[in-house]
Amino acid sequence: GKKVELTARDVSLVEKLTNSETNNIHIEPTHSIIIILVESLESWVINQCIDGVELTPFLNKLTSTQKVLYFDKIKSQTLAGNSGDGQMIVNSGLLPLKHGAACMSFYSNVYPNIADLYSSSYTINPWPHIWNQTVMSKRYGYKQLLEPAPNEEWHDADVLNESSKAIDNITSKFCVMAITVSMHSPFDRISNRLDLSNKTPELLRKYMGCVNYTDKCIEHFLSSQLNESVRENTTIVITGDHTIFKPAMLADYKDYLTNKNLSIASKENYCPLIISSPKIESNVQIDELCYQMDIFPTILHLIGCEEYYWKGFGVNLLDSAARHNRPITEIDAYELSDRLIRSNYFSSYTGY
Repeated sequence: GKKVELTARDVSLVEKLTNSETNNIHIEPTHSIIIILVESLESWVINQCIDGVELTPFLNKLTSTQKVLYFDKIKSQTLAGNSGDGQMIVNSGLLPLKHGAACMSFYSNVYPNIADLYSSSYTINPWPHIWNQTVMSKRYGYKQLLEPAPNEEWHDADVLNESSKAIDNITSKFCVMAITVSMHSPFDRISNRLDLSNKTPELLRKYMGCVNYTDKCIEHFLSSQLNESVRENTTIVITGDHTIFKPAMLADYKDYLTNKNLSIASKENYCPLIISSPKIESNVQIDELCYQMDIFPTILHLIGCEEYYWKGFGVNLLDSAARHNRPITEIDAYELSDRLIRSNYFSSYTGY
């Protein structure tokens, strides 16, 4: 991709978002982290019962337990890079290019990331060769990439089973990102037909069936496969990589959505963010508009790494004052992020 030079205004802005004095300081996370990046997970399915069917019974329970943070209005900020953008936002705190996908055009860049803070780190990817995953996993600091063998297909149960096996073999603190795939449109990778009214639009029915399946997979992983002591001492992040139902699509379902009193009848759509962590002292549920770019700084706070050289464009979501006094607007963040990526700005940071 074409490189650019930063302007004086760019430099002034980015200085507010970096800890340059900690560039070469080794930062040790207080505990491990698991990121479950769920394909196309949208907030409206959480705590939703349709025709007597609870769509996500496990996630519903999880959002109401102690030491859990739940935000139901995380604005998806992906652009043309779709899931590739979602991975970049969560792992690096950067926002997508205005045109194209950074993972395809700027795969040689240095990217700030969380995984580099750990001696053991794994990406569990069910769909090889998509979004330049082999290269980008390394760019995001992951030391191991686990993928299906040729002619083998992984569903979400397989992804989380591989995650469990990887964690079982690690004796130090770790960072694991599990990327799910079973909820990918057109939602036909899993045949899980819920007992819903025949008035349910077919695409929505298929999506809700996939959501229900993935919810069961996450439950099995967290409740049965993950050692209890590991779970209690690990920050676990569950979020969607992006939303999937666009306003034009939702317009076609307006009558059904209104009849079922679903929040997406308004055509406003969000990703959920569910985090359990030893550092969260109670159940925290916040119904405010927040952003995908907030996930990165929130993770840094929860693993005790706020001194990391890149603060990200977002804010620590546990900090109410920061949520209402952001250091940069979303518009400016998009513009600056585009220029940071195109200039390979972070190559000058040598400490990690």
